[in-house]
Amino acid sequence: MIATTDAAFIGFRIARERPMVLVHWAAFYLLFTLATLLIMVPMAGPALMQLQELDQANPDPTESLALIGRMAPAFLILLPLSLLYYGVIYAAVSRAVLDPADSRLGYLRFGAQELRQALLMLLLGLVMFVAYLGLIIVGAIIVALTALGGAAFIGFGVALMVLVVMSGLVFLMVKFSLASPLTYATGKVNLFGSWKLTNGRFWPMLGAYLLATILMIIVYLLTAGIFFTVVAVVGGFEAATKMMSPDLSSFASALAPVSLAYFAVTAVVTAMTTMIWVGPTAEIYRQLKAAGEAP
Repeated sequence: MIATTDAAFIGFRIARERPMVLVHWAAFYLLFTLATLLIMVPMAGPALMQLQELDQANPDPTESLALIGRMAPAFLILLPLSLLYYGVIYAAVSRAVLDPADSRLGYLRFGAQELRQALLMLLLGLVMFVAYLGLIIVGAIIVALTALGGAAFIGFGVALMVLVVMSGLVFLMVKFSLASPLTYATGKVNLFGSWKLTNGRFWPMLGAYLLATILMIIVYLLTAGIFFTVVAVVGGFEAATKMMSPDLSSFASALAPVSLAYFAVTAVVTAMTTMIWVGPTAEIYRQLKAAGEAP
């Protein structure tokens, strides 16, 4: 039996019992952000700013594609960097829940475990992308069939398509959700083993994830709201608005004091929301393992 509330609140428990973990994760995310800027600003920053400034009412497709093409090399570099970041973080979450005594450096490491998690993220992303395309095709068929009944049924068909696609993606996310802690615990990439572990446990797991999502949104809105309110009071509403879209055209603008403050706060918020969002999967796996129902 899965303790839904225990799973949903595991992130808060980690932050309460080991607050330095939050500091380490925030610092790691800030380093990841700065590394991203080192790549984005010289390789894609000016093109990104130009793309944002295009006439949104009458965009020029040729110019847009040209700007996207100029940014492509940067994104190709950022993809493996992002996979490594998430590999480290997902391994840290599993380590914090499954091996809580191994707490040095806030559970952050870089080794075989992290590389396995990165590979798992890549495989999971590919599987979800293929599944998404399949669901879109099924949805399009549904719209086409309902359209046979006349224009009045098209709206119903579109609504049904959205429901099918969203429900399918949520179902797959739950079914694959234990892949990360399973890979950590067994020491080998195991994507589809999660499918068996979730059999008969789908609804309590979904409940835990939904509760965690609500908590994550509340934390995000509260912290972001407080920060932007302070900035708006000190620097005006325009300054608060600009912070949401930093100027990446040059290092001077991207690393301005206000931007750095924004990145620092974002790092803290991301660390906390990551604990809340990812933690339940590891906690559910821990409960199953304690009950002898998981390897």
